[in-house]
Amino acid sequence: MNRRRSDRRAALLAAFALIAAPVAVVAASFKYLEDEIAHTVNPLHEATMAETRLNELLFEGLYGPAANEVPEPRLAESGEVVAGGRGIIVSLRPGLAWSDGQPLTAQDVAFTVKAFQDPGSDSPDRGRLSFVKSVEVLNSRQVRLDFTHVIPDPREHLYFKILPAHAFGGKTAVPRDNPFWQKPVTSGPFAVAQRQEGSWKLAANGKATRAPAIKEVSSIERPDKSTQVWAVENESAHGIVQVTPEAAARLQASRCCRLEEYPVRAWWYLAFNTRNSPLNERGVREAVARGIDQAEVLKAVGGGDLITGPFVASSKYYNTAVQPLAFDRAGAGKRLEALGFRKQGKYYAKGNRPLELRLFYHGALGEAGKLAAYAIQGQLLEAGLKVQDPVLVEGSNWRTRVLQERQFDLVLSSWNFGPGEDIRELFHSAGALNFTGWGDAYTDNLLDQTRRASDPAQQQAYYRDIHKHLAEAQPYVFLWTPTVNSALRREVRNVYVQAFYYFTQFPKWQM
Repeated sequence: MNRRRSDRRAALLAAFALIAAPVAVVAASFKYLEDEIAHTVNPLHEATMAETRLNELLFEGLYGPAANEVPEPRLAESGEVVAGGRGIIVSLRPGLAWSDGQPLTAQDVAFTVKAFQDPGSDSPDRGRLSFVKSVEVLNSRQVRLDFTHVIPDPREHLYFKILPAHAFGGKTAVPRDNPFWQKPVTSGPFAVAQRQEGSWKLAANGKATRAPAIKEVSSIERPDKSTQVWAVENESAHGIVQVTPEAAARLQASRCCRLEEYPVRAWWYLAFNTRNSPLNERGVREAVARGIDQAEVLKAVGGGDLITGPFVASSKYYNTAVQPLAFDRAGAGKRLEALGFRKQGKYYAKGNRPLELRLFYHGALGEAGKLAAYAIQGQLLEAGLKVQDPVLVEGSNWRTRVLQERQFDLVLSSWNFGPGEDIRELFHSAGALNFTGWGDAYTDNLLDQTRRASDPAQQQAYYRDIHKHLAEAQPYVFLWTPTVNSALRREVRNVYVQAFYYFTQFPKWQM
């Protein structure tokens, strides 16, 4: 027994040594810990919240969210809405420059729009700029964007990060392996100083319009939660992006840190591969949904609000009239039996074909994702559905196995949204992020109508109708909006954690 304890202690000390510094970190440097590191810093190919957070430190948009969530100018000096709300002329600030000293001009804005829209870039966010019909450079500081429909306040649609045209030779088809992904030319508060396995080190960008008070930032991957807690307690790091309830209680008790609520616009889901038989049958999807006690699974991963559709519960688009599908294990079995399934031993089968499902879960969900995946597997096994052991899928493997090859039957992950809450790319039959294969004319028509609606009340009505329809059709089991807390050491001051964007107010943080 003593030897086992000694071995365990040695292993823990070895893990802690990976992030422990010989002395406490200095005030000019801020270190924060992620469950999963950003794999790219090219905004074109941003796919995880770790990448979104890092890009907030490296790049600027034309506009960005102020602390009160109202759009504020970043690279833009002003914007003039034209064509009755179907366009905008944006004037850039004078004297803008990239981190390499090259001037930042309207040409960069036009290039960025075209690069996002170019199929050759294969950007998961290309649908985000589908509202731009055309872009025209008027002069070095002015660019005109014309829209496909009336947009009441275009500024909140112009948060996308601007890219340097000269870094790509003006070629708008930007492949994922372009060297920019790890050696970017930036416009934001920081530039990349060093990239190592599992970490990014940033230094203040002297060309930035928003100079940061803290001059160095390190983003460090540490999936193990106990290692994260040890690091901030022992001054080897200043913050943890997401803490578990257990870690939060320990850090509060130690008085080293304070908790900052991270008001995410995110919801967790269990998605079906509707291309696969028998998951292409709504009744089978309903049986799976009835076999999951969502409230019980949520207890295992922390707090949050259960949801019935593709919006956070606080969203103006959320349809409160939609009732949740009740957990009903016996009812799940009856639904399957009505579709011709019969139990063969413990599990259901149809004819000689067993109902066996592959469950993947996204590594970006951290330890909570693992807990939820195994809890869901256990509940479905008890309902007579044979679910293989959950498979962890991370980084580039997610794109290959889930988005491209679609090797899953069930996939557990989450979607995160900016202020627009645009779900078109997830559920439209032509959506860039519609990896489930879901699509019907009713959904497509409603999503098209939301794009054309100029009246916010009408748009809200369309989205609530979409919520109701998707809750009935069930391409996903909509799970919950999580409650997320960050932990920051007390010497980090003047902190404001922004919903979704997290670090957008970081230039004002102090130590």
